[in-house]
Amino acid sequence: MRNFKQNLLFVILGIVLFCSTVFAVIDDQQEQEIGKAAVNQVFSAYSNYSLGGFDAVVSDGFMPLRSEFMNRVDVSAINQQTVEFNVSIDQVLVSEQKMSVMCKWYKKFTVSGIPGQQKNQGSSELIFKLEDEQWKLISISGDNPF
Repeated sequence: MRNFKQNLLFVILGIVLFCSTVFAVIDDQQEQEIGKAAVNQVFSAYSNYSLGGFDAVVSDGFMPLRSEFMNRVDVSAINQQTVEFNVSIDQVLVSEQKMSVMCKWYKKFTVSGIPGQQKNQGSSELIFKLEDEQWKLISISGDNPF
């Protein structure tokens, strides 16, 4: 039983050490700003929607299916006019080529054919991948702001 506990402790310690090398919690203000800039770039491209503009901030490897995501964004952008989009960054985790940004967002928009403004809010994790020296959106979990 003692060997089992020691082995379990080593396994847990190994997992913790491995995970700490994959993603590091970023306290450095400059790296927090990189995360904020990547998120702002995506939300700005959506708010000022043009097919090529938003397309440029989404990775070709977007998961689960880039084509479905882009189609939903197209429909949303055509039917909605964003009035206000606010984002609050909770946490940024960075590895060499990937970045996870946890955020809360609030969107105020109008919908074609419906009087008045609509509101939506949520919490999301946006995952970015560094491609050609630009952070591109590769997946979204939680509430989809688009």
